[in-house]
Amino acid sequence: MRFTPMTQFESLFDAMLPTIDSSNFDFMRTDIREMDDKYSLDIDLPGYQKDDIRISLEHGNLTISAERHDVNEEKDEDGEIIRKERFDGSYTRSFYVGDSISEDQITANFQNGTLNVEFPKNHEEEIESKHYIEIE
Repeated sequence: MRFTPMTQFESLFDAMLPTIDSSNFDFMRTDIREMDDKYSLDIDLPGYQKDDIRISLEHGNLTISAERHDVNEEKDEDGEIIRKERFDGSYTRSFYVGDSISEDQITANFQNGTLNVEFPKNHEEEIESKHYIEIE
């Protein structure tokens, strides 16, 4: 059977689905885009800063974590919080990108509450250790 680009994308997306934690899905909404030579993920992280986000790669799993602890519940000159809807804590989401992707082949940037991560489609060498990706 010959794979078409769409079939390859569907296989990649199907491989990602089992790794999705449904409690995080409502928050880290992600658009996955396929291009000729790479995939691109656009992940919504509203209210987070670049320093709140960590991206790691281990055994073919690309993991995005976002954490913040900045909401003060004590009464101050601005008043007391009587209802809290903004999340204070962390989220994590993982995508399987393949064992042949290395951290230097992944790019990431964060602008206006959206994290963009891009990685190539096919590579031959297998990488087995955990690495972190720098966000630009």
